[in-house]
Amino acid sequence: MTVWVAYFSPAGTTRQVAEIIAQEVERRSQSVALQDLAGREPAAGRIYKDFSPGDVLFVGSPVYAHHPVPQVMEFLSRLPSAPGSFAAPFVTYGVVTSGRALYDMAKIMDSKGLRLLGGMKVLAVHSLQWQSDDPAGKGHPDAEDAARIQEFVRVILKKKESEKAEKLAPEALDYNGEMPEEPSEGSRLEALKSMTLPLELNTETCTQCGVCVDSCPVENIVLSPYPEFDDRCILCFNCIRFCETNAVKSQTLKMVDSYIRERMEFFNEPQETRFFV
Repeated sequence: MTVWVAYFSPAGTTRQVAEIIAQEVERRSQSVALQDLAGREPAAGRIYKDFSPGDVLFVGSPVYAHHPVPQVMEFLSRLPSAPGSFAAPFVTYGVVTSGRALYDMAKIMDSKGLRLLGGMKVLAVHSLQWQSDDPAGKGHPDAEDAARIQEFVRVILKKKESEKAEKLAPEALDYNGEMPEEPSEGSRLEALKSMTLPLELNTETCTQCGVCVDSCPVENIVLSPYPEFDDRCILCFNCIRFCETNAVKSQTLKMVDSYIRERMEFFNEPQETRFFV
């Protein structure tokens, strides 16, 4: 049996969770393969080729606009049918809401014939508040979150080995129900993009260093000779976060702190790391 841990992590917290999962699997003397799904074309060929009956697939995504990022959904949609294999999605969310992300992932997994063993939401610092002294979810994932992640892995692997292990219905991960202001999957992210893009570029301060290109997890930027932005942006704002000369800007980020606080109160989702099995 191989335990596959695939993840997409623009800000690094989903990668942190994936690494904790992989380390716990290794501690239990199981074979584990860690796979980053970043890039224009997710480098998931090995999973598509070698994922076999009896294997376990953990898949992780940050929650963007109530859903998994498009790259994770694309990876799952391209996954070959895999009856006899097992799956457990996990998400990181910056306090506001974990939305319907676990449910979205579970539905595709179920359609591929995977036996759903459980799912987990992990509390994390909000990725768009890197300039704040008191960001939502500050310090998370912390040691207590890590302990819960490790427990989740142990429960999933023990459940997998049980001959009487019951398949979890995707609906068990639909704990938030219908999300306000959201008629369809992905529509909210597209709406946010329409309000936020295009980004602003100051060619007088841009040094053409390429940091924005290297930090973009979806390969949305090329230098020609200044940064040019394509249409695959997922609003992670790494290009702004890592630009040392502040050449890339977004007027939207000036309002993000107050917006996040308002949405936290609106959704009022418990601020917790929790798994469902």
